[in-house]
Amino acid sequence: MKKLRSGHFRVGRRNFVRITAAGAAGVYFTGCDGGGGADASVPSDGGLDASVAIERVRALVIGSGFGGSIAALRLAEADVPVTILERGRRWDLQDDFDTFTTTQRPDRRCAWMHREPVLPGFPPVSLRGSPYVGLLQRIFGANIDVVCAAAVGGGSLVYSGLMLQPPRAAFESVFPSELSYEEMDTVYYPRVRAIMRPGRLSDRALGAPQYAGARIFIRDAEAAGLDVERVPCAFDFDRIDEELDGAFPFAQATVGDYLYGLNNGAKHSIDRVGYLTMAEATGRVTVRPQHQVVEVGARPEGGYYAIAEVIDENGRPQSVTRFEADALFMAAGSMNTTKLLLKARRDGTLPGLPDSVGQSWGNNGQRILLRGNLSEDTGAEQGGPACIFIHHHDNPEGVIGMEYGPAPIGFEHNCLVHATQGVPERLGSLQLDAMGEVEPVWDRANDASAGRAAHHTMQAIMDASEGAIVTLPGLNDPSITFHPLGGAVMGRVTDTYGRVNGLAHLYVVDSALIPGSTPASNPFWTIAAIAERCMDTIVAEDFAP
Repeated sequence: MKKLRSGHFRVGRRNFVRITAAGAAGVYFTGCDGGGGADASVPSDGGLDASVAIERVRALVIGSGFGGSIAALRLAEADVPVTILERGRRWDLQDDFDTFTTTQRPDRRCAWMHREPVLPGFPPVSLRGSPYVGLLQRIFGANIDVVCAAAVGGGSLVYSGLMLQPPRAAFESVFPSELSYEEMDTVYYPRVRAIMRPGRLSDRALGAPQYAGARIFIRDAEAAGLDVERVPCAFDFDRIDEELDGAFPFAQATVGDYLYGLNNGAKHSIDRVGYLTMAEATGRVTVRPQHQVVEVGARPEGGYYAIAEVIDENGRPQSVTRFEADALFMAAGSMNTTKLLLKARRDGTLPGLPDSVGQSWGNNGQRILLRGNLSEDTGAEQGGPACIFIHHHDNPEGVIGMEYGPAPIGFEHNCLVHATQGVPERLGSLQLDAMGEVEPVWDRANDASAGRAAHHTMQAIMDASEGAIVTLPGLNDPSITFHPLGGAVMGRVTDTYGRVNGLAHLYVVDSALIPGSTPASNPFWTIAAIAERCMDTIVAEDFAP
């Protein structure tokens, strides 16, 4: 292996082929049947229980969201076989239009190992048959809760797909100077856009009765002199028009019920459209659903390992597999990538891991506000997805972006949801609790300016039109975020290409790289663009033949 000036090593095809006598199939067992079950003994690298299967792979990716899927695709295109481990299940669209649950009639499919739905603003109900490998996990903290996804395709199954690019000055105030905004703007944002094929809400849909709330939101923003647009979203908006025509058994997107996934296929989740689909189509990428990684570490002879519990639909371990690889890509999202790295530092399984793991974590300055007391009927079930956005970059309290967030939360017919993203002035951290679970450490003063900016924009709208900020329990609480960012931040834990400092061939390629915010925008486009940038350099320098 040739050492690069950066301190990393070039791994050529010849080096990767050192995969033991198991060969390309990469599977062998110690012991009998590999069925460790819930009581399987899974020691660290020092030894293995006889019931643990061992599988040797060339490149291992933990997580199948944007970062993991982009890593897998670009490696596969470089002729590197990839195995992706994903804790969630695969959600294939069914002909009966019943793949996903709905917010109005939630069942166990909505929640990852919870007995109640985790979305704020909805009344709690008991989920029969839970715990289950459902779509959304809620991680509880003392001053903030986090909602994140668990599924093949990651957060793309539950996002709104808004393609928003942070303004230049705000971007440069957050990210390291080595991350060129010019390069992102001209190369990587356009690359992601081309793959995700966004569309816009049609004039016809905007004029439909179901979109009265969207029309009011636009009109009132324009009255306040704000920059408001119909944002490109990773959606097939022809399906929205077809839904208005009654083409499907029941309405979903057009009544605001798009949060858990869309049974008509309108949402461009990457397990169907884009990166993961492209990666699997290469024939060099294998996705292992319901493989929950519980430990990662370095191998004394070189490379890395990950120990995964193979779980059933109720989360019960059925067997345990130890995956061994020459290169390991962490892409389980801010919370779970950081959790695995924090455990590795605690247990000493990744010697030399930077001390800054867990630091520089933030909530994207997110707020959810409810504007009520409107004189016009906004509809109790308002058409979605969230695709109308206000850019308030000259807000005197700080740069802010505000989206109209239609949702069937059963409020009065005179309310609109306004969700904002800003920039925290200080960041928090992630740590392990006594049970080894990740929890956010957050001071609510960290993003006080983002809260003031959100209220300033809302007040400008109300001054120019009407309404008042009203309360719906859990909905407009500032202590929850859907946009966790950071924990293994570039420039601290990694270089600006996601290579972990001091540990060759260990990479972070997901939202854990982001220093707390993607200013005034939803994160997915920036996360994906940064992952593309990382992989361009990683493949060229670390995987050259």
